Amino acid sequence: MFHKEKLTTTPYQKVLNLLSFLLFLGLFLYPVLIWSKIPDEIPTHYNFAGEADAFGSKSSILIPSLIGALLYGLLLFVGHFPDIWNVPVKITAENKDWVYRNIKSLLSTMNFLIMLLYFYINYRSASQKDLNPVIIIGVIIFLFTSILYFCLRCKKTPPSPKDVS
Repeated sequence: MFHKEKLTTTPYQKVLNLLSFLLFLGLFLYPVLIWSKIPDEIPTHYNFAGEADAFGSKSSILIPSLIGALLYGLLLFVGHFPDIWNVPVKITAENKDWVYRNIKSLLSTMNFLIMLLYFYINYRSASQKDLNPVIIIGVIIFLFTSILYFCLRCKKTPPSPKDVS
């Protein structure tokens, strides 16, 4: 089905992957650890101002956790199969490692930002606090900026092998 290729992991990717994993664990551990302190009714939806406008039972805190887990697993899975990536340049023998390294860094960055966003939403819901729209917008802007940055970086001439870290 898919051809799994052995890709090297950079220190940047290792750090973000570790932080993403910790946030992923936090999506489930945080609600479990504070379950008795979570009110019976919590915010389940927020408007554009970050104010809660819908409420549900405290078990609804698991919905963002499950969605976050699905996204985490999907990005982790896709990261192992570069053959299925849609990249902004033609893959050649000369640029293959460079492009794959950049796209893998993009996926690590996206996974971290998505886990950060979902953890923040869970934390604020459990605390019955409104979301700060500046934080949400900031994460989304950083996400799209990262996509643009790594896609443009793929188009650059790859450095010589001795210059690549």
